[in-house]
Amino acid sequence: YADINGHVIPCAQSVSSPGKYYVSVATSTHKHLAKGSTIVKLYDDEAYSTLRKVSYL
Repeated sequence: YADINGHVIPCAQSVSSPGKYYVSVATSTHKHLAKGSTIVKLYDDEAYSTLRKVSYL
């Protein structure tokens, strides 16, 4: 899972290149995307499950 600006979305890990991930974002136009750098936090299944449990408290 990838957390981009507080929005958590599913992502995929590359099979051919360990340590690389595929993250897709969609907007109506490219102008809606933030300019500059964006921090992306990656979570495995266990960490994402913990994150969800903590957010519900």
